[in-house]
Amino acid sequence: MGRRAVLVATTILILGVTSSVSAAAPWTDRGWGRLSAKAYQRSDLCANLPGVQRTVPPGYTKDASGACLPPPMPTPTPTARPPNAVPDPQPGFTRVFTDQFDGTALDPAKWLSYTGTFTSSEGCNEPDNLTVGGGVLTQVFAYQGSGVCGAGWYHGSMVVDRAYGGNNQSVTVRFRVLNDDPATTEAYRIIPMRWPSPIDDGPVPPWYLGEADYCEGSSLDGCSTFLHYRDVDTQVVRRHTFDLTRWHTLRATQRPGNDVEIYLDDMAVPVWSYDGNATTVPDVFRRTVLQQECAGTCPTTRTGSERIEVDFVTIDDHR
Repeated sequence: MGRRAVLVATTILILGVTSSVSAAAPWTDRGWGRLSAKAYQRSDLCANLPGVQRTVPPGYTKDASGACLPPPMPTPTPTARPPNAVPDPQPGFTRVFTDQFDGTALDPAKWLSYTGTFTSSEGCNEPDNLTVGGGVLTQVFAYQGSGVCGAGWYHGSMVVDRAYGGNNQSVTVRFRVLNDDPATTEAYRIIPMRWPSPIDDGPVPPWYLGEADYCEGSSLDGCSTFLHYRDVDTQVVRRHTFDLTRWHTLRATQRPGNDVEIYLDDMAVPVWSYDGNATTVPDVFRRTVLQQECAGTCPTTRTGSERIEVDFVTIDDHR
């Protein structure tokens, strides 16, 4: 059965900025015979020094004045994003949101981070458990000795800004899940969810009238789609089997006519299509959520962790 989560409090994760510099490489003697590296740096000549080999070592160059130039330092290879391009929108849809997590923190113009507890499970949302670096968002599930809820299990969840919500939308997420001890550290995740929300500051609609959980579960060998409607006990369910520890691109599309499609890696052919109606797929305003939590009760141990790594998220509106 799908999880039912109600946000207790919301906070914005403040954008941080970091910088890095490359330190100069230490000097090495590169086969200069009896001439020490320190003496070589003072003389800065390649030849005609007593007791020193007169050839330029491999990789070095000598300019017209006889100055010997060491080989250039190699440019450090940056952390590469997973080799997969962001797919284009489907015909009939227009891209309204893209986040490839190229910064050092969540973009507060795009996302709101959760803080505090869900009603659906134990555990606590902590904005610090959402980190961005190397082109990847990481949602961390781990035990902490302190935090906004005291000692306990913490996780990271977030929702897009209201400006990027809608009804008929297509959400694409590339992600994987890494768990260093699945036997004892079981987390629950919904990647992605579309949560019924007010268009303005009006009342929040009941979650069961349109919550769409496109990849929900705690196992690492697959997930399930839950399309909630009518009441707390009614939903359309479909199981998808694949290895969540490897990178996959999942796309969930709701089309006019209340139809839903799930794509996995192949963006041309859906792995599941559901011909819904206004009852089973209500026409409501929804916002995209990336949710992580305890699987009902939290682990009894205090060791181990799980990480959801997200390469990109896109949202397309049907035009």
